[in-house]
Amino acid sequence: MNENINTKKTEMAVKNFMEKIKPMFSFKNIFLILLPILSINPQTVTENLSSNIYDFIDRMEIKNLISLKSESKPYYISDIKKWLLELKGKEQLLNDIEKKQLEKYLSYYKIGDKSDILPYEFEKDNFSINIQPIAGYSFDYLSGKKGHTRAGGIRLYTNYGKIFNSYFLFQDRGDFGDFVDFKKDLSHERGYAFVSAPNGIEYSDIIAGVILDWDWAKIGLAKDYNRWGSGLFGQLILSDNVNSFPHIKFEYNPINWFRFQYIFGWLNSQVLDSSRYYHSQPGSKLDEIRYDFINKYIAANLFTFQPFDYLSFSVGNSFIYSGSTIRLESLIPFSFFKYLDRDVGKGSVADGNGQMFFDMNFNYFNGFRLYGTFFIDVISIRKTFNNDFSENWFGYTVGSKIIDPVIKNLEFQFEYTKIDPWVYEHKDITTTYKHLNYNLGHWIGQNADLTNLRLSYSPLFNVNLAIDFQYFRKGGLDDIYYPYEGRDEKKFSFLYSPLRKDLSYGFTISYEPIPSLLIFCNVKFSKISDEDNDRTQDYLIGSKNFIKFGFNFGNTY
Repeated sequence: MNENINTKKTEMAVKNFMEKIKPMFSFKNIFLILLPILSINPQTVTENLSSNIYDFIDRMEIKNLISLKSESKPYYISDIKKWLLELKGKEQLLNDIEKKQLEKYLSYYKIGDKSDILPYEFEKDNFSINIQPIAGYSFDYLSGKKGHTRAGGIRLYTNYGKIFNSYFLFQDRGDFGDFVDFKKDLSHERGYAFVSAPNGIEYSDIIAGVILDWDWAKIGLAKDYNRWGSGLFGQLILSDNVNSFPHIKFEYNPINWFRFQYIFGWLNSQVLDSSRYYHSQPGSKLDEIRYDFINKYIAANLFTFQPFDYLSFSVGNSFIYSGSTIRLESLIPFSFFKYLDRDVGKGSVADGNGQMFFDMNFNYFNGFRLYGTFFIDVISIRKTFNNDFSENWFGYTVGSKIIDPVIKNLEFQFEYTKIDPWVYEHKDITTTYKHLNYNLGHWIGQNADLTNLRLSYSPLFNVNLAIDFQYFRKGGLDDIYYPYEGRDEKKFSFLYSPLRKDLSYGFTISYEPIPSLLIFCNVKFSKISDEDNDRTQDYLIGSKNFIKFGFNFGNTY
């Protein structure tokens, strides 16, 4: 009898306890409980590629004080904060100017004591928001001709509970005056879908993204820039040479010595689909025929191995294809995309264009970095063994950077890039390695090479002096028929005519009175000749001098 009573009491106690804790097992409460456990890194949003923080942390890596993910950019603000905190613990290894630069960035990213400087930041509970205006203006002079540029916009990023991160950047830009580059196809300046304006061009830039971060893996949907591959003056694999495109991004970092990234993106082919059109206003004087562009996609991955802090090497491949449907196999991140076209048969609408690439960073000696990228567009191993290299389309970049040679706070950088004829091109115009008809890779494009030398010095923590030398050569752009069906009709050597030669040198002085406000002056002298009369704009031909001075606030692109 007593046993039954005790049993009932026990059952009632358990029932009452379960009723009390039942609300804890709701979806909302489980999510809130697991949120701090599942997430580690706050502010997993990208930092603007034009920020000076990249130069600073790059310098710190070459001095072997931190280890970066040099094979790709942009960096996440959460990673930048982690590296800055690591440097804070090594302040005794920094010189006086580097200590002041570190203090500046610690204040800007609000690490430690809160700072009153921009960007404005609001935090409450698990939510934070960061907002900053963007503005820029410059006066430009080219051998008696005048011009100016302007930019304005806003940047905003938020995070909730450390796992959910989002960001948004909008800026409106314009170039005006007596000399305006309406194409920017042979320039390190980014290409856009420009809109004509009185005495110039206008264009807008929108960057946005949503990222979920679990420390060991990240997944996001973004319209943003990506730089894959080493290089200060351009990247062979993916660059910010052209306006950003929407993409899904997946990153995986399960252990210290291995990391992986994958993107699937929607590109603009600029090729009209004649089967899809309509009249905008039938019967009206405003009536126009509107066409769709043929759909174009990119899938790309990059495997990076870092056995030592001073050495990392990466291997990856990409695939460009077009058509009305997305090929499901291109959504598999860990895949070899280059030969997917063989699955559907050559000549098919779904036939694509594949590439392979390799990257290396070596930083064993304190103050010295050696780096390189190798890009394979087309390769025929069988013909190569028979000394026939006609079907090998390669590009490569090699470079080195030296920190504090002889004088403290002095930097020297050398970089050379060579790209064979036909690289980034394809027999199908819808599957070239391009977006908006600009190369996804290096801005110099096929059949070209580029030599860069830079010497920079920081006499003060917020002042930089840089001297640049550049020699750029660009060969002809003949019919794509020849590397395919016309291989035996005509042979092409590297830099075949018509040839353009561009020699320039100059210096830049920049001053940063407060973080993210940059005042600069750039003076450059150039001498350009081009055997193709239609390729280079007339105002650039011959010996010219160029002066540009202005300001940049909030790191405009």
